[in-house]
Amino acid sequence: MPNRCPLTTATSRTTTRAPLWQKGPGHRGIDLALDSQSPIVAPFDGEVFFAGKVVNRQVITLVSDTGLKASFEPVCAIHPKGSRVLKGQNIAVLCVPESDYQMHCESCVHFSIRNQYGYLNPLLFYGMLKPAVLTS
Repeated sequence: MPNRCPLTTATSRTTTRAPLWQKGPGHRGIDLALDSQSPIVAPFDGEVFFAGKVVNRQVITLVSDTGLKASFEPVCAIHPKGSRVLKGQNIAVLCVPESDYQMHCESCVHFSIRNQYGYLNPLLFYGMLKPAVLTS
């Protein structure tokens, strides 16, 4: 389970808005504000699953030994696909995306976590969100 915040000086600018159906619109993660010089660090030990361009921005995705995937955008990866990374190790820096990419906020990185069932709210992994409790 990730427990290392991916930014050393991070504040969450936006929150997760889960879609109503699997492919529906939503915000699958959080946006973290950062200094332009702040590195993005690995939230867990794992492997670089993907590092490259997706449509109009650079993305890095890590996969943990338990199968969790953490993705960051728009970032320039420091390590290529297949590299082993350790929790807390620098993995990327903020990149300027192409002009048609709509930033969620100024000087921020989108951070998402997912497992085999779908996207999860990253704040849950850092003790910043309590599980929902259904009552009747």
